[in-house]
Amino acid sequence: MRDALFGKLPGDVPLLQEIGVDFRSIKEDVIRSLLAREGRKATEDLFGPFIFYAVFSLVLAARGRVHVGYLYFLSILSSFFIYLIISLVNSSSIGFFGIVNVLGYAFIPTMVFGCISAVFPGGKVLKIVAGMFFGLWSTSISVREIVSRFNIRNKLVLVAYPVFLVYMCFIIIAII
Repeated sequence: MRDALFGKLPGDVPLLQEIGVDFRSIKEDVIRSLLAREGRKATEDLFGPFIFYAVFSLVLAARGRVHVGYLYFLSILSSFFIYLIISLVNSSSIGFFGIVNVLGYAFIPTMVFGCISAVFPGGKVLKIVAGMFFGLWSTSISVREIVSRFNIRNKLVLVAYPVFLVYMCFIIIAII
């Protein structure tokens, strides 16, 4: 009777499973990204990166800086341009959602920096130095994943430099 009141029919799958959200897979991708582990083949989910950008946006909004639209615009625009660069460099086909996934999971150190810089007061010079460390960490994660996933060799600097600039934009937004 209760299921009929809420519109659940026999044989219905849970909503998160129906839309393809798997928290176990997100956890494994986070661990694989942060600890530089070789594990199962990476998925191309977008829910994990969405969570990380949402947490970063909430931290900035809690500090009184409402940049949510700028953050999502910057993330989509940067993902498109990184996709364009890698498409021009690589002869094999790549997927846009794969690039968004890689950049999103590599965004975790930048998100952590945003949380840390919101809590700890300090001078801007100290935050910039710490932000560069977190930006380099995010860059190394994403470049390592891009190189392994899309078989790009001998063009690391060409890929790493724009990716570093993208993460530094997010670091600067977190500092200001």
